[in-house]
Amino acid sequence: MAHDRNLARRSAFVLSYIEGAFFAIMVGSSESFVIAYLSAYKFPTFQIALASTLPIFVASFLSALIPNFISSNRIKSSVELSVGTQILGLIGFCSFVLFKLDFAFLLLSLCLYWIGGTLAAPLWLDWMAGWLPSSKLRSFHSRRNSFVMFITVATFLSSSFLFHSFDLKFSFLLLFIIGLCSRIISLVLLQFQQSPREAQTTVSSFDELRRLNAKPWLLHALLILVLFKLTVGTSSPFFIPYKLGELNLPLSVYIWLTALPFVGRALILHQIGYARSSISAIAGLKIAIFSIALLPIMYAFSRDRLPLGLTELLGGAAWGLFEISLIVYIQSQFKGRARSITGLHNCIMAGAASLGALFGSHLFELFDQNFFWLFISSTVFRFSSFLAVVWIFRRHPQLNASPSDYRTVLSSVLSLRPSFASTGRIFLARKRRPDESTKTTRQDVLSDT
Repeated sequence: MAHDRNLARRSAFVLSYIEGAFFAIMVGSSESFVIAYLSAYKFPTFQIALASTLPIFVASFLSALIPNFISSNRIKSSVELSVGTQILGLIGFCSFVLFKLDFAFLLLSLCLYWIGGTLAAPLWLDWMAGWLPSSKLRSFHSRRNSFVMFITVATFLSSSFLFHSFDLKFSFLLLFIIGLCSRIISLVLLQFQQSPREAQTTVSSFDELRRLNAKPWLLHALLILVLFKLTVGTSSPFFIPYKLGELNLPLSVYIWLTALPFVGRALILHQIGYARSSISAIAGLKIAIFSIALLPIMYAFSRDRLPLGLTELLGGAAWGLFEISLIVYIQSQFKGRARSITGLHNCIMAGAASLGALFGSHLFELFDQNFFWLFISSTVFRFSSFLAVVWIFRRHPQLNASPSDYRTVLSSVLSLRPSFASTGRIFLARKRRPDESTKTTRQDVLSDT
């Protein structure tokens, strides 16, 4: 019986990597180019901000409600239905470019795309969490996400050759078709993945909110992160128009620059995956928020390709650290039930980002469409929210991190040795020698504890 379970677990993990590869191709060929399409064809800045934030808010709102109606034995089918909804959005992308439809149609397609993706992500995490003990969550998520990021970067960079070979419209259309086909393949692969046999209880947002009443420190932490997301929204939707409009970067240069955040994120995920299990998620969150607060002012003074590249690399690394720290922390507090809290929190954060984007577009017009002063203002807002985060976290002992925690995070993310060592492990399996029995390897993730 245990042998059959181990085989099922290994099969689920292998298929999750293959499915993740096709998911990455979709992200690298479709999602990453929708806003670039709007910027390249000179859509109004307000529409670009709307397309960047409103669909994510709608999707997050639904993801906060729908998990309440998903029973424990329907998680996998719900993931498949969510991916199917995302496929409808991808069909909409292709139709928008092919038939030159209205912006409202693209907005609807983006809503379908993000509804499917936002619903699928926390459901998939809870589904796979049934195969994993808590001690292995960070390792599995970090390694799989870094693998996905590697494929995304490769796809994204490869797309630059299309723009050299074909005209602008056909290049965008071809990329969206590639994304559509990739997501269809990943949906087919999901059919072959087995579900864990452990019964998972039905999750209710209201039940989990009652649990939060017993953890006021956690509620305060999640709410202050909403404020942070609000300040981020004041500038983040405008980075792409800045690069393509203000700086007039060629699309091929834009692609290579925009690939750097994926590289930075993949490197961070490698580092965290190989860091010791006691690494502090709280310290990771604080370091990430401080780094993200620096980005607008770095953009404001970056008009050449090298400083722009460094800014993009830092941005990807900071957001990677932020996301993996938050995911691991919520999963550790609500193992097997995180989809509800994650959905509710994402909904509120997306709403805050939408409000921030609308406020940012107003500021942009107020500054006579001057990106420099918009980015300076956003930097002030972001650092204000960072100070609020520090203040709230210090009020609760459960949210404190020691100086050694910060040193551990920094030493883990700044050391390149794990990334170089694990690059080959993505593709090349190796046998364990007897003296490596105490080291963390892929086999440790797949084995029982």
